[in-house]
Amino acid sequence: MPNTHQTHRNRRKRMGLLGFAFDAVLVSTACAGLRRSTGINAARMLQDKMSNPALRTATGAYFRVGEVVLDKTIQFAQNLNENKDRDDRRIDSSKKDDDRKN
Repeated sequence: MPNTHQTHRNRRKRMGLLGFAFDAVLVSTACAGLRRSTGINAARMLQDKMSNPALRTATGAYFRVGEVVLDKTIQFAQNLNENKDRDDRRIDSSKKDDDRKN
């Protein structure tokens, strides 16, 4: 039977890694929003200070994840708004139909 203390420690390690990954994506996405709203490009600022090409490539990939997440979030929000507008039009249309019947 596994030691419960080790099991809890392993679970914390996994959640720690998952939490770190979530935080990293959140920071990358915030930097993407900052770049779009103010023009401040954190990725470029960091990459300009790096001499290692592999590190520059990895940094660019990291910040591109934030761009993709921001794009998908914007698309999701726009779709929600479009669906709400469509539902509101249906409700207005059904109210008009009810008014005509009465």
